[in-house]
Formats: sequence, structure tokens, C-alpha cells
Amino acid sequence: MKDKMLRKQTDKTFFSILTASLIILYTNAFQYNVELSKKLASYCLVSYCSQNRLQNWSCGEACQRVEPLKDLISHTNSNDSSYIMGYDQQENAITIIMKGTNPWCIADWETDLTTEKIDYPKCESCQVNKVFYEMMQDIQEVLKKDFLYLRSQYPQSKIYVTGQSLGGALATLIVPEIYLMNQKKSIDAFYTFGSPRVGNLQFSFWYTSKRYFSKSSARVTSNKDIVAQLPPRSFPFLYTHVGHEVFYKKFSNLNEYIMCEIPEDQECSNQYTLELSMKDHGSYFGWNWAFDIFTC
Repeated sequence: MKDKMLRKQTDKTFFSILTASLIILYTNAFQYNVELSKKLASYCLVSYCSQNRLQNWSCGEACQRVEPLKDLISHTNSNDSSYIMGYDQQENAITIIMKGTNPWCIADWETDLTTEKIDYPKCESCQVNKVFYEMMQDIQEVLKKDFLYLRSQYPQSKIYVTGQSLGGALATLIVPEIYLMNQKKSIDAFYTFGSPRVGNLQFSFWYTSKRYFSKSSARVTSNKDIVAQLPPRSFPFLYTHVGHEVFYKKFSNLNEYIMCEIPEDQECSNQYTLELSMKDHGSYFGWNWAFDIFTC
């Protein structure tokens, strides 16, 4: 009973703060680009493929859905924190894709399930998932070098950041770093797919107050996706999502979705707390992610 009362009070505080912040700070309309979202999700799927196949862009159906990135860079460190980035000629955009959770890797799922927090140095009282943050730090310096190299090659390009599953959490943490590397200019698009929660309420509020460091952002979710409900909101974990949510009940029609400006809105994925699905996590845009990853 005590836990339920605390959660209700937390929810009330959350909605009061976030509603006020959206009214006062967020003056641009919440826009969602379906075609860009699909393209970035395609790159997220490609990011799981082996480096050899990526260099030749010969990773089966995953690579066939989207054009090759020019000057492709692929990085994986000893802790399996990885990303790919390159130049999208059609979009005139440097695109950074953080690799997500491998469907059959137990260690990746253990990472998604971890709940320990650590203080986040960029904002007061902010805490984020300890493992997510350490994984981001492991690749931060080399990612910075790779990004600045591409920036020197394409100085007038847009910047996109994306990630699916665990990659969505890492993308959330890397976006403020890219913002600083980009001379404190907002990046052009920040989209995640099936991202777990990253930090506490204060972190979510701070992210909102900075307008997500981007001109366009969307946290895309799929029906009862289990990962979108991790780590838990409930006491004693008290994690909170960040960002505008685009909620798909199903992907048979990509233009049928619900847009929720406030994180944890009951109209979107937060309506599900007990009925959760692993299948929904691996079926974004109607693709069979596990099969495509296995065959690429």
C-alpha cells in the first residue's frame, strides 16, 4: 500500500513538472517523419551485422532495405559496446547508429535488466543506469574522434543519431556529447526504437528542458514491447523515460500511431505494465529482427 501511494505521488509530481516544462520550454510542434523513422530503424538493424559484410554492404535483407553509408566506420570494443556511423548521401547526414541488444546474447539481456544507478554529472540530482553510462564512456573518446573526422569531411551535413533496444539507451546518453562536439548546435534528428528507460525523473526533466538536444526527436515504441518497460518505474527503481513517444499498436499501417508528448503517458506504451511481449520488441516495422540479424 505504501509503495502504491509513493508511486501515485511520484506520477503526480512527474506529470506536473513535465507538463509545465513542455508548455514553457518546448515551443516547437512535435513532428514525426515516418520515412526517416523507417530508414533509421533500417540502419539500426544493419548495425548488428558483421564488419566484413558491412564494408561490402552484403548483409542480406537488412542491407537491401536501405542504401549504403559512405565512409562507413564500424567500431566494437572489448565490452561489446559498438556503433556504426557514416554519411547518408540521400539525406546529406552524418548518421550515428548505436548497436542494440543481440536477441540471443544473455549478457546483453542482463544489461537491459540491470537497475543500479549512478550520478550523472551534467545535471543536478540526475542519475542514470550505471551499466548504460559505463558502456557509453567506454566508447566516448573513439566515437568523438570518428565523428569529428566525418564532420571535417562533410562540414555542411545534418546529424542523425539513432539506436534500437540497448542502442536506444546508449544513443540517449551519447546525444548530449554529440551536441557538445557540434559546438552546442542541436542535432537534426534523434530517434530510438524500443529503448529501455535510462535515468531518473530529474534526468528526464533535464532532457526535456534541453529540448532533447535535437530539432526532431521520437522515442518509437511497439505495442507491449517488454524492453520499453525496463528498468521499472515502480519503487524502489523509479526510472522514467525521456522524450516524445510515438506508439504503434501494430505496423501494418505505418501512418497509424499515437503521439505522446509527455513520457510515461498512459495513452502510449505505459498503458501496459503486466502484459508484456518479447515478440513486439523484435517486430518493429513488421520485420523479423531476430531472423534478419541471424542471417546478416
